[in-house]
Amino acid sequence: MRIFALALPLTLLLGARLTFSQVQVLTGPSPEEIQAREILRTAQEDLEENRFEQVREKLWALYQFCALDADCFAQAKLLFAETHRKEAEKEKRASLYRLAEREYLDFLNLYPSHAQTPYAQFQIAMTHYAQRQPKDKDQTHNRATDIELRKYLEKYPDHPCEAEDPKDKKRGEKNCREIAQEVLPEIREILAEHEIYVAEQNASRGAYQGVAWRIEYLQKNYPEFYNEQARDLLENARRELEQNPPFRPISLPLELQERILKGLEKKRSD
Repeated sequence: MRIFALALPLTLLLGARLTFSQVQVLTGPSPEEIQAREILRTAQEDLEENRFEQVREKLWALYQFCALDADCFAQAKLLFAETHRKEAEKEKRASLYRLAEREYLDFLNLYPSHAQTPYAQFQIAMTHYAQRQPKDKDQTHNRATDIELRKYLEKYPDHPCEAEDPKDKKRGEKNCREIAQEVLPEIREILAEHEIYVAEQNASRGAYQGVAWRIEYLQKNYPEFYNEQARDLLENARRELEQNPPFRPISLPLELQERILKGLEKKRSD
């Protein structure tokens, strides 16, 4: 696939001694740089109008003008990820979200110190948030949102990036940190409610060890949502386990297990 074709030119690029912008200081903007800026500008316009294929075609054309400019490649790489994310939001396709996440991850690995690296980390979290599920469904994307948002807040506490408000896109852009601080408690609450939901299912079947494990997990990982309902489930489960301890098979020494097996085999042959 063409998406992986960036690796070779990018690695060659990293070995260049002067970036395009450094050359510009000495010589002024070259025709290639002027052309690259124009392609980026029109690609941004196409992205705003959801013309995703046109954006990608322009980005592939852009690479030939970025031969000595790492920042040019970085902008193109990030814009490539943006096309997949915006198309995923429009089409609601999980495969496009995966492509967007992979492009953002590639950007993080290639440009760990770039000014837009925190933004890429933030958008990795938001690709999962866009696929969030209620408490009674699979929690893979909810857990990933929790992990990636906490990573963003811990690694980039003062980064001033802006992004679309996922709860109200008509409001325009909003500070990424503010969005993260609003989304994170929401996701963590769903994760905590999921543990309670599964614990209740276990209790209805009399699987009290499972109840205890679920609530203890909630208590450890989402302590801010350890509520009265969770506490009652845990206390009841522990009470039931005290009265009816779960069966625990005795672990026999390996030598004794072998002797028993040999005895059974001999009995079968007789």
